[in-house]
Amino acid sequence: MSNSGNLSMWSGLWNVAQVVVAAMGAFVTAGVAVTSLRSAVDEWRERRQFDDMRALCRGRLASRVRSFEPNVLFAWDGRGGVWAEIIADALKPRPRVVVGLRLKHEGPKAATKLFAGYNVLRARDWNLYIPKTLFDDFGAKRVLFVDDYVMTGSTIRAFIDYAVREKHIPGENVSTLAVLALRKASPAPMIVGSSLRREPELPYMVLR
Repeated sequence: MSNSGNLSMWSGLWNVAQVVVAAMGAFVTAGVAVTSLRSAVDEWRERRQFDDMRALCRGRLASRVRSFEPNVLFAWDGRGGVWAEIIADALKPRPRVVVGLRLKHEGPKAATKLFAGYNVLRARDWNLYIPKTLFDDFGAKRVLFVDDYVMTGSTIRAFIDYAVREKHIPGENVSTLAVLALRKASPAPMIVGSSLRREPELPYMVLR
Protein backbone atom coordinates (compact mmCIF):
# COMPACT_ATOMS: atom_id res chain seq x y z
CA MET A 1 0.00 0.00 0.00
CA SER A 2 1.35 3.45 -0.90
CA ASN A 3 2.04 6.16 1.64
CA SER A 4 -0.89 8.16 0.34
CA GLY A 5 -3.14 5.11 0.91
CA ASN A 6 -1.87 4.75 4.48
CA LEU A 7 -2.49 8.41 5.16
CA SER A 8 -5.99 8.14 3.75
CA MET A 9 -6.73 5.10 5.93
CA TRP A 10 -5.42 6.74 9.12
CA SER A 11 -7.27 9.94 8.29
CA GLY A 12 -10.48 7.95 7.95
CA LEU A 13 -9.91 6.14 11.26
CA TRP A 14 -9.18 9.45 12.94
CA ASN A 15 -12.44 10.90 11.67
CA VAL A 16 -14.34 7.84 12.93
CA ALA A 17 -12.65 8.14 16.34
CA GLN A 18 -13.63 11.80 16.55
CA VAL A 19 -17.24 10.92 15.75
CA VAL A 20 -17.24 8.17 18.42
CA VAL A 21 -15.74 10.49 21.05
CA ALA A 22 -18.25 13.22 20.20
CA ALA A 23 -21.12 10.74 20.46
CA MET A 24 -19.85 9.47 23.84
CA GLY A 25 -19.54 13.03 25.08
CA ALA A 26 -23.08 13.79 24.00
CA PHE A 27 -24.30 10.62 25.71
CA VAL A 28 -22.55 11.49 28.97
CA THR A 29 -23.86 15.06 28.81
CA ALA A 30 -27.38 13.76 28.23
CA GLY A 31 -27.00 11.36 31.15
CA VAL A 32 -25.87 14.16 33.45
CA ALA A 33 -28.76 16.32 32.28
CA VAL A 34 -31.29 13.54 32.93
CA THR A 35 -29.82 12.90 36.40
CA SER A 36 -29.96 16.61 37.21
CA LEU A 37 -33.54 16.78 35.98
CA ARG A 38 -34.52 13.80 38.13
CA SER A 39 -32.86 15.38 41.17
CA ALA A 40 -34.70 18.63 40.53
CA VAL A 41 -38.03 16.81 40.19
CA ASP A 42 -37.40 14.80 43.39
CA GLU A 43 -36.45 17.97 45.24
CA TRP A 44 -39.64 19.68 44.02
CA ARG A 45 -41.77 16.72 45.12
CA GLU A 46 -40.14 16.67 48.57
CA ARG A 47 -40.55 20.41 48.95
CA ARG A 48 -44.20 20.11 47.97
CA GLN A 49 -44.76 17.35 50.53
CA PHE A 50 -43.10 19.39 53.27
CA ASP A 51 -45.03 22.53 52.26
CA ASP A 52 -48.30 20.60 52.26
CA MET A 53 -47.66 19.19 55.75
CA ARG A 54 -46.60 22.60 57.06
CA ALA A 55 -49.77 24.21 55.67
CA LEU A 56 -51.81 21.47 57.32
CA CYS A 57 -50.16 22.19 60.68
CA ARG A 58 -50.61 25.94 60.41
CA GLY A 59 -54.21 25.66 59.27
CA ARG A 60 -56.63 22.86 60.13
CA LEU A 61 -54.50 21.18 62.82
CA ALA A 62 -53.70 24.44 64.63
CA SER A 63 -57.41 25.31 64.60
CA ARG A 64 -58.34 22.03 66.28
CA VAL A 65 -55.48 22.28 68.78
CA ARG A 66 -56.55 25.80 69.66
CA SER A 67 -59.87 24.49 70.98
CA PHE A 68 -58.00 22.03 73.25
CA GLU A 69 -55.86 24.86 74.71
CA PRO A 70 -52.72 22.90 75.63
CA ASN A 71 -49.98 24.56 77.63
CA VAL A 72 -47.36 21.97 76.56
CA LEU A 73 -46.81 20.11 73.29
CA PHE A 74 -44.71 16.96 73.63
CA ALA A 75 -43.01 14.92 70.90
CA TRP A 76 -40.94 11.76 71.17
CA ASP A 77 -38.22 13.03 68.83
CA GLY A 78 -37.14 15.79 66.51
CA ARG A 79 -39.41 14.67 63.68
CA GLY A 80 -42.53 15.21 65.74
CA GLY A 81 -40.87 18.23 67.33
CA VAL A 82 -40.67 20.02 63.96
CA TRP A 83 -44.44 19.90 63.53
CA ALA A 84 -45.05 20.67 67.21
CA GLU A 85 -43.04 23.89 66.83
CA ILE A 86 -44.95 24.88 63.70
CA ILE A 87 -48.30 24.26 65.42
CA ALA A 88 -47.15 26.11 68.56
CA ASP A 89 -46.19 29.14 66.45
CA ALA A 90 -49.82 29.37 65.30
CA LEU A 91 -51.22 29.45 68.85
CA LYS A 92 -51.65 32.33 71.30
CA PRO A 93 -50.46 32.14 73.96
CA ARG A 94 -47.69 29.99 72.54
CA PRO A 95 -47.38 26.68 74.45
CA ARG A 96 -44.04 25.15 75.39
CA VAL A 97 -42.63 22.43 73.15
CA VAL A 98 -40.80 19.56 74.88
CA VAL A 99 -38.97 16.84 72.93
CA GLY A 100 -37.94 13.45 74.30
CA LEU A 101 -35.97 10.62 72.73
CA ARG A 102 -37.03 7.62 70.69
CA LEU A 103 -34.59 4.77 70.06
CA LYS A 104 -34.98 1.30 68.61
CA HIS A 105 -34.98 -1.54 71.14
CA GLU A 106 -31.58 -2.64 69.87
CA GLY A 107 -30.20 0.89 70.29
CA PRO A 108 -27.84 2.14 73.05
CA LYS A 109 -28.71 0.99 76.55
CA ALA A 110 -25.51 1.45 78.59
CA ALA A 111 -25.36 5.25 78.57
CA THR A 112 -27.20 5.53 81.89
CA LYS A 113 -25.86 9.03 82.61
CA LEU A 114 -27.26 10.31 79.33
CA PHE A 115 -30.72 8.96 80.11
CA ALA A 116 -30.71 9.70 83.84
CA GLY A 117 -33.24 12.50 83.48
CA TYR A 118 -35.73 10.37 81.57
CA ASN A 119 -38.29 7.72 82.31
CA VAL A 120 -38.13 4.87 79.79
CA LEU A 121 -41.32 3.52 78.25
CA ARG A 122 -41.49 0.57 75.88
CA ALA A 123 -43.62 0.60 72.75
CA ARG A 124 -43.79 -2.13 70.11
CA ASP A 125 -40.55 -1.20 68.32
CA TRP A 126 -39.17 1.62 70.43
CA ASN A 127 -37.67 2.63 73.75
CA LEU A 128 -39.31 5.96 74.49
CA TYR A 129 -37.53 8.44 76.76
CA ILE A 130 -39.75 11.03 78.40
CA PRO A 131 -38.31 13.82 80.60
CA LYS A 132 -39.09 13.15 84.27
CA THR A 133 -39.85 16.84 84.72
CA LEU A 134 -42.44 17.06 81.92
CA PHE A 135 -45.38 17.24 84.31
CA ASP A 136 -43.50 19.16 87.00
CA ASP A 137 -40.93 21.75 85.91
CA PHE A 138 -42.56 22.19 82.50
CA GLY A 139 -46.01 22.56 84.03
CA ALA A 140 -47.78 20.22 81.63
CA LYS A 141 -51.34 20.38 82.94
CA ARG A 142 -52.96 20.19 79.53
CA VAL A 143 -50.58 18.31 77.26
CA LEU A 144 -50.80 17.46 73.58
CA PHE A 145 -48.71 14.59 72.26
CA VAL A 146 -47.54 15.31 68.69
CA ASP A 147 -46.17 12.84 66.15
CA ASP A 148 -45.45 13.27 62.49
CA TYR A 149 -46.64 9.84 61.42
CA VAL A 150 -48.47 7.14 63.37
CA MET A 151 -48.39 3.57 62.03
CA THR A 152 -49.62 1.31 64.83
CA GLY A 153 -50.62 3.61 67.69
CA SER A 154 -48.19 1.99 70.15
CA THR A 155 -46.40 5.28 70.94
CA ILE A 156 -49.75 6.97 71.56
CA ARG A 157 -50.79 4.19 73.92
CA ALA A 158 -47.47 4.44 75.80
CA PHE A 159 -47.85 8.20 76.27
CA ILE A 160 -51.48 8.07 77.43
CA ASP A 161 -50.73 5.25 79.88
CA TYR A 162 -47.83 7.23 81.33
CA ALA A 163 -49.70 10.54 81.59
CA VAL A 164 -52.99 9.21 82.95
CA ARG A 165 -52.00 6.13 84.96
CA GLU A 166 -48.59 7.11 86.31
CA LYS A 167 -48.82 10.90 86.49
CA HIS A 168 -52.57 10.96 87.23
CA ILE A 169 -53.32 13.65 84.66
CA PRO A 170 -57.09 13.69 84.01
CA GLY A 171 -57.86 12.07 80.67
CA GLU A 172 -59.64 15.18 79.42
CA ASN A 173 -56.36 17.10 79.84
CA VAL A 174 -54.43 14.75 77.53
CA SER A 175 -54.80 14.73 73.76
CA THR A 176 -52.87 13.22 70.86
CA LEU A 177 -52.14 14.46 67.35
CA ALA A 178 -50.58 13.00 64.22
CA VAL A 179 -49.98 14.94 61.03
CA LEU A 180 -50.37 11.64 59.15
CA ALA A 181 -51.79 8.37 60.48
CA LEU A 182 -52.67 4.98 59.06
CA ARG A 183 -56.34 4.14 59.45
CA LYS A 184 -55.44 0.85 61.13
CA ALA A 185 -53.59 2.61 63.99
CA SER A 186 -55.01 1.66 67.39
CA PRO A 187 -55.53 3.74 69.35
CA ALA A 188 -55.99 6.36 66.67
CA PRO A 189 -54.80 9.91 67.33
CA MET A 190 -57.54 12.19 68.65
CA ILE A 191 -56.51 14.84 66.11
CA VAL A 192 -55.42 13.69 62.64
CA GLY A 193 -54.22 15.83 59.76
CA SER A 194 -54.62 13.16 57.09
CA SER A 195 -55.80 9.56 57.47
CA LEU A 196 -54.04 7.14 55.10
CA ARG A 197 -54.73 3.63 53.82
CA ARG A 198 -51.04 2.83 53.24
CA GLU A 199 -47.62 4.08 54.26
CA PRO A 200 -46.53 7.41 52.74
CA GLU A 201 -43.11 8.18 51.30
CA LEU A 202 -41.96 11.04 53.49
CA PRO A 203 -39.00 13.08 52.20
CA TYR A 204 -37.30 13.23 55.61
CA MET A 205 -38.13 9.71 56.78
CA VAL A 206 -34.95 8.36 58.38
CA LEU A 207 -36.16 6.25 61.30
CA ARG A 208 -38.74 3.61 60.38
